[in-house]
Amino acid sequence: FTKVLDEVLNDTKFQILDGESTCKASKSIARVHEEIFGSSIPLDLILATQGEELSTSEWKKLKVPTNMSMPQQGKNIRMNKAILTYLSNLPITNDDDNVFTVGMDFTGPMGYMFAIKRVEDIYVVCRLSTLIMPTYLYELSSFVDTLDRLYAWRHHHLRLKDIVLPAIRKRDPQIFFFNVLGCSELIDGDISPNMFLTPTHSREK
Repeated sequence: FTKVLDEVLNDTKFQILDGESTCKASKSIARVHEEIFGSSIPLDLILATQGEELSTSEWKKLKVPTNMSMPQQGKNIRMNKAILTYLSNLPITNDDDNVFTVGMDFTGPMGYMFAIKRVEDIYVVCRLSTLIMPTYLYELSSFVDTLDRLYAWRHHHLRLKDIVLPAIRKRDPQIFFFNVLGCSELIDGDISPNMFLTPTHSREK
C-alpha cells in the first residue's frame, strides 16, 4: 500500500513517516499525562509537510482480533484529534471550514477513510468512504473507487498545507515575543489538552 501512496502523493513534497512513527502533536498533550502514562503513542503512518503533521493512518493485520482492533482504531482517531487541536490553535483567519483532519484505518486489505472536524468545542468524527485494496485481478475494476478516494485525500492535504504553513510562519514571531516579552495577548487558543491518552508502559532499554 505504501507504493500506492507514493504514486498518489508524487510531486506533493509531503513526508510519509511510516513504521510505527510517533505523533508529535500528541507529545504536547501527553506531557500532561506523562508521569502516569509514559511516552507518546506510535502510529503506522504520519503525513507531514515541512515537519508539520497533517494526519495519521493505521494498518492492522487481517487476523487481528476485534478486541485488539477497536482500541487501535480509537488511538488513530485520538491522534488525528490531537493534530486538529494543534492546527485549530494556529492564527488562521480564512478557510476555517477547510481545517479538518482526514485519516485512514485499514485491517488487511479493507479499510475506511474518516474525517475529524472541530465545531466550537466539540470534535465530530464521520466516516467518509470505504476502501479496498485488490488482492486478486478481478478486483482491479473496483479499485478505481478507492483510487478516487485516495486522490481526494491528496487534494484535501494539499489544500490544508496551503492553509497551515502560512499560519505557522505567522505564529513563529508571536511565540518569540511571548517568550521574550511575556505578552500573553499575543498568543491565544485552547491550551487544555481536552484529550485522554491510553495508558502505556515505558519500555526498558
